[in-house]
Amino acid sequence: MIYFLRQTTKSFLQFAVKAVLVFGLVIAVIFIGTMVFFKEAQGNLNVDRTFSVSGTAKKMVTPDIAELTVGTIVQGKEINMIQDEATQKINNATEKIKSLEIPSEDIQTINYNLTPEKKINSNEIESYTVNIAIKITLRNTEPKDEMVGNVIEAATSAGLNEVRSLYFKVDNEETILDELKLEAIENAKERGKILSSEAGLKLGKLINMSEGYGSYSSYSNYPYEPRVPENAAISQDILQSDGNPIVQIQPGQFELSTIITLLYETR
Repeated sequence: MIYFLRQTTKSFLQFAVKAVLVFGLVIAVIFIGTMVFFKEAQGNLNVDRTFSVSGTAKKMVTPDIAELTVGTIVQGKEINMIQDEATQKINNATEKIKSLEIPSEDIQTINYNLTPEKKINSNEIESYTVNIAIKITLRNTEPKDEMVGNVIEAATSAGLNEVRSLYFKVDNEETILDELKLEAIENAKERGKILSSEAGLKLGKLINMSEGYGSYSSYSNYPYEPRVPENAAISQDILQSDGNPIVQIQPGQFELSTIITLLYETR
């Protein structure tokens, strides 16, 4: 009887120890799982607890540089003839533009493509096409000096009768944008204080900044021919010596702008 009680007690104690160990292990797993869950939840909560605000700055500027591209297309059956014609047009246009006191380094040949034209449904070459263009950088955009118009007239009179693009820009654009960037940062900070206060948020540390720019205006022109309305009265001050009208180009002004976005933690 005593032996039986001892064995029963021993078995019970062994079972109890195992049960306690299993229970402890289950509690430990639950505890660790709970800690991981709350850690991930806290991490997600921290990500969501942010506040972003954007600031802007802009400035109207007067362009001081113009980039003009002029060209033409020469077609013909004799490859040597059209190459000679294209070369002559480029050379004549370049010399006329140089005579306007445009330095050689501001005149660049940017296109000279020779393309064979084949007959329909045949590999036989019927003619050739030469596509030529030069780019001129003008550092005088004052309307009173009419440099842009004079260069267009010089190029078209030499045979480059397509004004393919005309863009205006400012020489110190990066300097202006850097100044605008600082203004935009201050604007974003002030807006952040006001908006977060209205929303009942307390801003923490700044954790990120991104920037974007507003592009400035430019415009392109299509093949140019001086045109004057029939029977129109023309003032002598807009005529050249040969009686053709001078191209009057007004650079005007355009807007440079920047946007700064600040991202804060909230408390």
